[in-house]
Formats: sequence, structure tokens, C-alpha cells
Amino acid sequence: MRARINVLSELPREWQQHLARWSRVNRSKKRLVGEARSPSRNDEYLLYQTLLGTWPLEPLDPGRLAGFGLLNSLSQVLLKLTVPGVPDIYQGNELWAFNLVDPDNRRPVDYRHRQALLETLDASCRDRDSLPALLRELLDGIADGRAKLYITWKTLSLRSTHARLFAEGQYLELPSEGPRADHVCAFARRCEDNEALVVAPRWFARLGADGGKLTDSGAVWGASG
Repeated sequence: MRARINVLSELPREWQQHLARWSRVNRSKKRLVGEARSPSRNDEYLLYQTLLGTWPLEPLDPGRLAGFGLLNSLSQVLLKLTVPGVPDIYQGNELWAFNLVDPDNRRPVDYRHRQALLETLDASCRDRDSLPALLRELLDGIADGRAKLYITWKTLSLRSTHARLFAEGQYLELPSEGPRADHVCAFARRCEDNEALVVAPRWFARLGADGGKLTDSGAVWGASG
């Protein structure tokens, strides 16, 4: 438990340290615009956030913020495709895309690459016995985007097969219990006798994710047997 708390407390402390250093380094770059120095402190903070959010994954620094962000993004994809409403998906965003808004998010998409990855995943999923190993491989190589593609593909396929469930189904919030209860977002979609259960994890730093990667599920969730 102490290690998890330390990980959580180190992230904001490290962010504050970087902010202070960047602010000192860039202080001489500011200019007077009217009677105020530009950029303002708020605008400067936004610039640093934007740079961090759009920084390429390669090389991905294990153990820092990027890994947690990728895990959070996988949960976000699952929620986006299962909550009520029509999911808004940019073409090409089946893999990781570190874009700003228009026109940055209108860059050409390598569809052949995505199609090849999807065909490989499809072939790998035909052997159900190898599915656990495949899922572990996708999480271990989370930076390559295949995990996001897998979730997108499988969930959209479910929506296609059970279109009425997701178009008209009820949204039922589900309470969670146990020592990790705060770390899941759970709900059900129900339409007549058809029902889908959705469970998405959150707050990965507090779960003790090592380098942004989850250890065995039993160690994380306290499962036994």
C-alpha cells in the first residue's frame, strides 16, 4: 500500500518540479504586450499541458505519466462505445493519435497498416485458448496501439450484433464493492432479455500499475482462487 501511495504522490510533485524549471528557463522568452507579460501564467501552463499531451510515445518512458494515460484511454474507449448515445470516432483513431483539433487531426490515415493489424488480430482471436496470452501481449505492448484497436473492434462488433440493445437499452448504474470499489466504473445496458455488463477500471496509479502497466489481475484486484 505504501508503494501505491508513493507513486500517486510522486506524479503531481514531479509535475510541479518540471513546471517550476520550465518557467525559469522560459522566463526570458516572455514579451510585454501592452502592460502585461505574454504568455500569461495561465497560457503558459496550457502550453506545457498541450506539449505533454501531444508528445510522441517513442520512446515510451516506462513508469511515468504516459503509461497511465494509455491505460486511462483504453477505459475511455470502452465507455465511449457503450454508454447511451452515438460514439464519435475520427477515422484513423483506431490507434493512438496525438493530434490537436482541425486541421491537425485531418492528416492522412494509413488504412493499410490498420487493416493489416486488424486481420492479424482477427486470426489470433480464432484460437480461444490463446486469447489470454494475446491480451497480455496487447497490454505489454500498449504503446503500439493494438490494444486500442482490439477494444474498438470488439465493442463495435458487439454494437453491430446487438444494435437495439445499445440504441434503445436502459442504462443501469451498478454499485461496486470490495477494497478496489472506487477503481471501477460499472453499468449495464438492458433491453428486454438482452443485457450487456460493462466494467472499466480507473485511477491506475493508485492500483499500483508498474510503469503504467498492470500486473497480474489477482495482485491488482485482490482476487483469490
